[in-house]
Amino acid sequence: MLLVRGRRSQSAVARAVLERTRHPSTVSRRMGRERFRTRDMVRAEPKRQVTRELWRAKGREEVWFLLVDGVASKRGGRTKVENAIKYRRKGRGRKGRWTKARLFVQGLLITASGARIPPPRRSYCTREYVNRENRRLRLGRRRGKPLGFKTQQDPACLIVKELDLPDTTTLVVVADEYFEG
Repeated sequence: MLLVRGRRSQSAVARAVLERTRHPSTVSRRMGRERFRTRDMVRAEPKRQVTRELWRAKGREEVWFLLVDGVASKRGGRTKVENAIKYRRKGRGRKGRWTKARLFVQGLLITASGARIPPPRRSYCTREYVNRENRRLRLGRRRGKPLGFKTQQDPACLIVKELDLPDTTTLVVVADEYFEG
């Protein structure tokens, strides 16, 4: 996707792969450049794509869909992962296995023209992690602002607010029953 110019669709990616052969290290060289920043790819590119789609609409009333879901990145129960929820998976016998998971909220914006734009994912911080980091801040072991505990619904609301769509665009948010409310 980094090598495609213009509209980023599956056919454009296929054309870029078939028409222009590149050395495998091209992508890593581009990412290794001093002026390359991942936040440009993660935060600015979706905003650029939304602006492009709004310009194509030219003020017409359209209906866009935002799919929102929680994503768990699972690890073993004994790993040293911060900001993870530890839960027990029922299984063999009485013991079962412990599993840790870091939780994220991910969205996918689908425009009226069919373009799929992934807004930046948002992390969810557990209550224990927020308390521990704020304690470290008070003791001078960490810099920055104090963290505030938020429910898993708050990052989903933040994704919707950051889209900043005009009044001519109707946004339909589709989420599973966990995000009701």
